[in-house]
Amino acid sequence: MTKDTHTQQELDQMEEYERRLKAGLTPSPLVKRVQLEDIAGRENVSRVTMIENSDLVSTSVIRGKSLNFITTSKRLLWQAYGQEHIEPELLDFIDQIPSDESYFDIGASNGIFALYAAAKSIKVVCFEPEVGNFSLLNHNTYLNHTIFSHDVCNFNVALSDITGMGSIYMEKFELGGHLKILDNEVKRGHKLFTPDFKQIVLKYTLDDFLELTKIPSPNYIKIDVDGSEQQVLKGMPLTLKNHGLKKIFIELEEEGANFDACNEIFVSNGFRIESRKRVQNYFGEENIVYTR
Repeated sequence: MTKDTHTQQELDQMEEYERRLKAGLTPSPLVKRVQLEDIAGRENVSRVTMIENSDLVSTSVIRGKSLNFITTSKRLLWQAYGQEHIEPELLDFIDQIPSDESYFDIGASNGIFALYAAAKSIKVVCFEPEVGNFSLLNHNTYLNHTIFSHDVCNFNVALSDITGMGSIYMEKFELGGHLKILDNEVKRGHKLFTPDFKQIVLKYTLDDFLELTKIPSPNYIKIDVDGSEQQVLKGMPLTLKNHGLKKIFIELEEEGANFDACNEIFVSNGFRIESRKRVQNYFGEENIVYTR
């Protein structure tokens, strides 16, 4: 926009000002127009114009489903195209879910797997507490919403064993990142880390959340919460007892106290291990499917 042109909004404002003057009113004078170049500098305006004119969206085809994703970094580009290399077993799990069944994605991140499920006419509910990934999740949902049979419901809350306030500790503040731990500055393996940022979040037990929102209980659940698995499971006893819940896909350590505690919760609710597979090359971490 050059200095001697006006936007339609500005023209409308001037027209309304003149109309009010002619009607005998005394409107306050219009605020003097300020050029963005004058306050931000030509170089900054040029740089941002290039960003605005860039195509930030990539389209990938996942098992026959064409999906659009925001890809403003190499990490996000990898996630958009790499699902078969990241967690093909999660795609297999989603492929087992019949159309119109309810699927909860707990720890949905930017939605690369949840939106694949939505593209298969599955009813998808996502929980993602971290603000950057939640923004991406919603933007990606927007980019694909016209192909979905059901609305995707995204909630910016953390699921835990109590309802209240909590904190997300992020090892690195970045879009698409996964080391974002609830209420604890500890990675898997009990390794402490110095967080890059701490975000305050709302926490709910899943049972409380379903009671509050009246959303139907899920038929299938995926849980990827970087070490908070026990808290999530302890907050959903009624959900686990509901026999409409058929299978749960969860990322866990392959052994140890956390695995034992989580496994006991599943077994006590009638679930058994259907399959387990190491997560990529992360020795000690497995994707496990529980069924009953």
